[in-house]
Amino acid sequence: MKKIFLSATVVFVTGFLSLQAQNLNHTAWKTYFGDPINDTISWHFEGDTSYVLGSHGDVFVRSHYKVVKDTLNISDYDGQYQCPAMDAKYTFTVSGSELSLVLVEDACQGRNAIAGIKWIRLKTK
Repeated sequence: MKKIFLSATVVFVTGFLSLQAQNLNHTAWKTYFGDPINDTISWHFEGDTSYVLGSHGDVFVRSHYKVVKDTLNISDYDGQYQCPAMDAKYTFTVSGSELSLVLVEDACQGRNAIAGIKWIRLKTK
């Protein structure tokens, strides 16, 4: 009886933890981004804002973001590649050191290229 209870508890806890929302807060990711940037970029998430940097430290875009379960909502507010008044929605998965995004809705042609590419976790302080 104790074995059955222990097994049921382990299954419940494992299932519960897998349903918890993934957190992007205080993480950073990098990828190579093609035309028009043609650079390795890094995407940094802090609090409720994020920013994208080029390999030379140029700020390409600043955004407000919100994570709800597995959905990332983005709203740009600054930067040379910003898409003002074009909010975006992506689902995301973090698996080990990789971040994957799937487009849900995004009217911004340049930004929607963030989906379908491999993002690799950067070490943060």
